[in-house]
Amino acid sequence: MEDFSKPARTYRGRGRGTYVPRTIFNPAADVLAGIEYVEGTFKKRRDKVNLFQQQAEQRRIDMQKLVNDTQRIDQTDTMAKMTDQFSNMVTDIYKADIASFDGDRTDYLNKANNAQKVIGDFGKVIGTVNELSNKYLDMNPAEQKKMVLRNQFIGENGDKRKAYMKFLNDPSKMNIRIQGSDIIITNDGQDLFNGTQLLNSVKDGNNLIEYADDYTEQIGAASKDAMSGIKNLVVAKQYEGMSDDGSRIYTTAENDYLAAVEQYRDNLINSDKIDALLNESTFQRYIDGDENYNSQKHDAATKDAIIEQLIIKEFPMYDKDKGTAVGNKKRTSKPATSKGKDKGKEEKNFNKWIKDNLRGKKKVKVDATPGDITKGKGGLYELEEEEIDLPLSDQKQIFYEKLVTENPKYVFGSQIDMTGENANKVYQRIGNTVRPFIITDKQIQNDEYLNNVLVSESVLW
Repeated sequence: MEDFSKPARTYRGRGRGTYVPRTIFNPAADVLAGIEYVEGTFKKRRDKVNLFQQQAEQRRIDMQKLVNDTQRIDQTDTMAKMTDQFSNMVTDIYKADIASFDGDRTDYLNKANNAQKVIGDFGKVIGTVNELSNKYLDMNPAEQKKMVLRNQFIGENGDKRKAYMKFLNDPSKMNIRIQGSDIIITNDGQDLFNGTQLLNSVKDGNNLIEYADDYTEQIGAASKDAMSGIKNLVVAKQYEGMSDDGSRIYTTAENDYLAAVEQYRDNLINSDKIDALLNESTFQRYIDGDENYNSQKHDAATKDAIIEQLIIKEFPMYDKDKGTAVGNKKRTSKPATSKGKDKGKEEKNFNKWIKDNLRGKKKVKVDATPGDITKGKGGLYELEEEEIDLPLSDQKQIFYEKLVTENPKYVFGSQIDMTGENANKVYQRIGNTVRPFIITDKQIQNDEYLNNVLVSESVLW
């Protein structure tokens, strides 16, 4: 068979010029070539379409997986609705992806990017909302009153802050809407905040509402400075007492911290570190009430409250009402004895004094009765003298005078500027304070008890 694909040859005949061959047309070859071209182009496009569909489907699966990852066992109705909404978004994005084949993919890319951001932020926003709500709800009403700053609810943003607090009190009622790439949290039909902005704000250490700052560390540093040298002012004391029946002597050892307390207070009053911490936070933490903070009105009271709490912390034995600060108290006892405490010293004994001064008789004048022999003059019923035991009140007064004489730790009220009925009472000095000292009717009639009291208390401290 002749090969039509070879080019025609030309040759020159002898004496007759150049010979040109005829062009042969083969339609079958042209048709076959066209079919092969069309089939090749269609196959390439079909492969391209199939690959694009596979890739689009994988993109849909990946995004749906992001949606599925937002589901939780404890999710609320709002969260469940958002999961359904996200699934619908994935379907719409898939359709836009397919529709953009060999065309403009701007719409698809915008939808896909927005969806990825919204779905990615959703879990973070919900987690942050729960964290902020739990912080508020974990406080009891008294704590909330102290910790939630009140000044934020007045002024331009006051209503917004109130809405935030209402939301934190019950976030289960929130709703969510999607606006482009943003999650908008709503409550009672009102837009509250942008989820993305919330995440950024919390990341920077802020909150939906303002809480009182904690200055524990700074206040502790001021306290440490104020305590410098204070321990040297603690006074060790020891004194003795006796049981009611006079059988045992009690020895009490204690430390008096009152001077240390007063110096510590003065140091805090003069502390610049305390002054630097006077603000709305410390005002609400240390002052009870409902007032809004005002520096000129409240700083002095706030400083006093801080100082008083520090004193209680450092000196728990301090009693402000009594003006005492006694601690490390230890008490021992031993059988009572009338012997002196120190060997080589003459034994002290007040038995003779008690007999001579408390157990003697007292002469009083009484009316004579009919038939008695009168000692008076001029008649049968004149007054006469009679000896009686000293009244208990007289015995007590004599004993008190003796006790005050023996021990300067005991004084009459008149000696310490007391007046009225307190002037004649006896007081015992203890540190910088005094307390009443009383002998009962039973005790004043017990010679052994009185002797032991005078013996033990007659030692000068």
